[in-house]
Amino acid sequence: IARRSFRVMRHYAFEGKKNLLSAEYGFKLKPGFVKNAAFTDGLNGWSVTGNVIKDTYRGYGKNSIKLHGSTGAGDDFALFTREKDSYATLSQTATGFEKGKKYLMYFYVGDYDDVICNRQRIGALPLKVTLDGAKIQENVHYIGNATKSDHAYVNIHKIIFTAEESKVKLTFDNKDAKAGSMLMLNYICIRPYYGKEEY
Repeated sequence: IARRSFRVMRHYAFEGKKNLLSAEYGFKLKPGFVKNAAFTDGLNGWSVTGNVIKDTYRGYGKNSIKLHGSTGAGDDFALFTREKDSYATLSQTATGFEKGKKYLMYFYVGDYDDVICNRQRIGALPLKVTLDGAKIQENVHYIGNATKSDHAYVNIHKIIFTAEESKVKLTFDNKDAKAGSMLMLNYICIRPYYGKEEY
C-alpha cells in the first residue's frame, strides 16, 4: 500500500501526468480473470466433482473476513464437504492473462462449524489450490484475523504467480481434510501484481 501510494503521488504530483496510472499496470475494478468468483450466481462457471454446494451465511463476510461494503458482501461461498472415501474439487479455467506477467491471487477459507459456533480456533484449514498454466513464485497464508474478533477465524491465502499461458486452470480441493469436515471458500481475487520497481 505504501509503495503504491508513493507511486501515485509521483505519477500525478511530480511527473504531472494526466493518464490513469492504473491503466499502465492493467488494474481494473473488475479484472474479469475469474467468472463468478464470489459465488453470488451459485456455482455457475465452475466445474464440480464430489460434494460442493453454494451456501450463504449472513454476516460471514463482515464478521470473519472483515469485508467492507454493501450488506451481504462476502456472505456467499462454496461449501466443500469431505466424504469418507472421496474428496471434492472445484475448478475453472481463468482467462485473459499475459504470458510472462506476474499476478496476485487471494482467497479465503473458513471452517463452517467454527463459523456457526463463533469459535476462534487458530489453525491451517486443508483446502488448497493448484494452478495449471502458471508458475507459482510465492505461496503464503495467514491464519486468523488481522484484529481480535468474537467471530470465527479464517485462513487468508496469497499467491504470486507468473502466467505461462493466456489461460490458467484453478482447481481447489479438500483432499487433505478430515472426513465430515466442511470448508468454506470465497473471495477469489486475481489481479496484476504490483511489485517493487527498479530504479
